[in-house]
Amino acid sequence: MDAQWHLHASNVSLYDENGEFLILPPVSRGDEIGWVKVKDTVGRKLPSRVAKVTGSPEFLAVSTDGRHLCAASVEEYDYWVVLHAFS
Repeated sequence: MDAQWHLHASNVSLYDENGEFLILPPVSRGDEIGWVKVKDTVGRKLPSRVAKVTGSPEFLAVSTDGRHLCAASVEEYDYWVVLHAFS
């Protein structure tokens, strides 16, 4: 899932010119924290790194302009990369 997520995130212009994007903290009650601007300085294996901390690779990320979503999801026994463009 790692390579696919990064490929799709790049293809939909998730990252801004500074390499930043927004993430909804993938923790209990993360929605109460709200969107956080981050820069992934490692640049690889983000779903695996999220899973290492939370126990699941699932998270939502949005471009800083709010136009593109790229999420990692687990459905039954398969992994999915979910993309959406907002108009």
